[in-house]
Amino acid sequence: MRKSIICLAALLIGAASLSAQNNGQNVKTQPQDTTQKVKTEVPKAAAQKAAKETTKKVADSNRNKMYVSLQGGGLVSLNENYRIYGENGKNSDLLTGQGSAAFGYQFTPVSGVRVWAGYAGNRGACNTKETSSRRFYPYKFNSINAFVDYVMDFSGFSDSDWTVVPKLYAGIGLGNTSGFEKTPDNPAPGNQFHPWQKVSEKNTAFGFRGGLILEFMVSQSFGILADFGGEFYTDGYNGLNPGKEVSESGDKNFPLDFRGVASLGVAIHF
Repeated sequence: MRKSIICLAALLIGAASLSAQNNGQNVKTQPQDTTQKVKTEVPKAAAQKAAKETTKKVADSNRNKMYVSLQGGGLVSLNENYRIYGENGKNSDLLTGQGSAAFGYQFTPVSGVRVWAGYAGNRGACNTKETSSRRFYPYKFNSINAFVDYVMDFSGFSDSDWTVVPKLYAGIGLGNTSGFEKTPDNPAPGNQFHPWQKVSEKNTAFGFRGGLILEFMVSQSFGILADFGGEFYTDGYNGLNPGKEVSESGDKNFPLDFRGVASLGVAIHF
């Protein structure tokens, strides 16, 4: 009987010891499982980030970096004395035609440069207020303009294809004006544009401009665009320098000659 009790006690002690060892192993293995899970998630997140970066690099490499465009539309000449057109019911005469061509290159998906050249008709008017007759002395002239623009392409911030691509641009350039002629309703005698005010018939002026392009991408290689911009030229672009020739009234010391431009066109990307 005594031996039976001793054997039973030994079995109970051995079972308790074995159970304790198993519980200890379970407690120790639990942190190991968590650590292993973290270790597997870190490489997974890194792989996803690398895959995303690779996708963007492939998308950027597939973008066409160069393009040529042809545009045509209208412009409004807002130079000194332009208000006289309205006073004589001739505001519509300030709207004239223009056309242009450009070559562009994207250094990055966002930033690029564009070389632009255009030809246009323009309107001007000599001073009215300082003549005894108060007559209307309008004239017209032609211009050749060239600009180098910085272009920001907003689609470059994304790795997806955009149907309508907005672009902002700003640039500097030169404008050359010539071919000055009186319009039929200018009453000045002979070859004069005005009884006393002189018009310089060949001029080169410094210019700067900015604008917005909205391009509808028909395909990766072809787009239809709308271009809206404003151009400013140093005084004399329109053949007048009122700072020297207007003493009291008119648009004295009008600092810049302005053109508002709107055009439609096509672009080929390659």
